[in-house]
Amino acid sequence: MLSFFFDCRVQLLIDFLPQGSIIISTQYYSALTKLRKAIKSKRPGLLTQQVILLHDNARPHVSRETQPTLQKFRFEVLEHPPYSPDLSPCDFHIFGPLKRAFQGTRFHSDHEVKKAVQDFLKNQPDLSTAKA
Repeated sequence: MLSFFFDCRVQLLIDFLPQGSIIISTQYYSALTKLRKAIKSKRPGLLTQQVILLHDNARPHVSRETQPTLQKFRFEVLEHPPYSPDLSPCDFHIFGPLKRAFQGTRFHSDHEVKKAVQDFLKNQPDLSTAKA
């Protein structure tokens, strides 16, 4: 499972869970902690502003255990309508092209998949330098 965090300028965090794992509150807490460190190193000063997360309403994202972490880190969450059929920006701009890039590709190990996904994501254009 891949967790991918980005903002309008840079990719902040690419995080994989071991095969067969599912996201539970403790793993999501760990991802949020890594995200906070990534923001601090890649976007200094952003943590003094309001960080806004756009994520779905999966249980680990809205659990009682997660809420204090979001408050502690001062992360605001944009509400996502339950069972929304709308595509998120990730579905449209990231995962659609990712699926097309690997369509028909056979991988022989989890390591190969992770490396290919990381390389694909790292080679996406930096939005801060994109021409309008």
